[in-house]
Amino acid sequence: MSYVQFHQFSSAAINAINNLKYAPDASCAYEVMSGGLFWTDEITDDILLEDDNYTFRYIFAYRASLILEKENKDLRPIWEQMAIQFPNWPGLREERCSPKLKNLLLARKGASMKELKDLLRNCGSK
Repeated sequence: MSYVQFHQFSSAAINAINNLKYAPDASCAYEVMSGGLFWTDEITDDILLEDDNYTFRYIFAYRASLILEKENKDLRPIWEQMAIQFPNWPGLREERCSPKLKNLLLARKGASMKELKDLLRNCGSK
């Protein structure tokens, strides 16, 4: 049984998520807390501000586990619920869950960790 509970979004957030459209030119970024990738057509600032229980972090983390071919089954129910509630959400697209993204994910993670180490090193030297 999963320890993660699916967040009940407000009607405004539900409308915002349902209005998200796939953009072939969307930018991809690394979300450090989830260890996953996300694209700019998958989320808006308004949705993030409401997401006080980190639903999207769990979704991004689950997708990362698929990309890395190490499925985190504890997070599968929240992914499945997202697919039921928001079947047209751009983040569910097959090419965004593909192991073909493994090198990109690992490169973004490495760059993010380097930035964090540099920041910590600079903070400690002052």
